[in-house]
Formats: sequence, structure tokens, C-alpha cells
Amino acid sequence: MFNLCGFGAFYTKGRWEPLIGFVLISVSCFNRAQIKSPAELVRGHYSGNGAIGILGLTYKPDMDVIEEAFGLLLAQELLAANIPVVVFDPSADAARALGKNNTVRCAASAQECIAQSDVVVLATPWQEFS
Repeated sequence: MFNLCGFGAFYTKGRWEPLIGFVLISVSCFNRAQIKSPAELVRGHYSGNGAIGILGLTYKPDMDVIEEAFGLLLAQELLAANIPVVVFDPSADAARALGKNNTVRCAASAQECIAQSDVVVLATPWQEFS
């Protein structure tokens, strides 16, 4: 069996067998493993005062899907390191996405997120952030 990126089946006993669950789990594990490096980069610019702001929690602009999205994973990684985080996304329900974490603040606007942050990460390039 070959595990090729984007390949969702394997050939066995004369037929193709789907790997849908395996591929989704692999992609999820890959996405989570990749977040460590950008989180370290952000931490390197953080002074220890204020919060780290994250603009955008969705996969891409003009949608509301946040599961396993970069902005959400980054917020979770920083929160796990006890770093205060403030987020804003024009479409996502940030409070619901980040659960009952008392240290995350949900800003009412991009400007408010920036004003409350020591470092700001543009995680989703929404038009209103330009």
C-alpha cells in the first residue's frame, strides 16, 4: 500500500478499497503537526505583555468552516502554552470554536483585535483585513 498525498484508496485482492477515514485522519495529524513551527515563530516575537491577536479563524475567506483551520489551530496551540489570545473573524463563531477557554478574548472587529494585541497574525486573508 502506498500513502500518497491526495490518494484516497488502495488496491487489494483485485479491487480498490477506500481510505477515506485514514486520509482524513492523516491530513488532520499533518495539519496539527505543522502548527508547531509557526507557533514558535509567533512566540519569538511576543514580548510577554498583552496578547497575541489572530485575524481569521476560517480555512479561507468568505466561508465559515473552521475545523482544523490554521487560525484555530494556532489559537489552540498558543492557549495551551498559557499565552493570552485575542481573535477576530467576520464569519466564524470564535467563542464556540475555542470552547470554554477563559483566556481567549473575542474582539468585535479587526481594529479592536489589533489594538488589544502585542503581535498580530493574519491567518485568513479576508478582504476587510487589507
